[in-house]
Amino acid sequence: QGGATGFQQRKAGGENDSNNSQRPSVKGVLTCTIATILKA
Repeated sequence: QGGATGFQQRKAGGENDSNNSQRPSVKGVLTCTIATILKA
């Protein structure tokens, strides 16, 4: 989970530069994060 969290943070941080591509990415990151929390 630690590695996945780091990857999600880097992806979200890198896509803050472009709001258009940030929307679907953030939604995907949130979905993945929620799934990880539920699994934990």
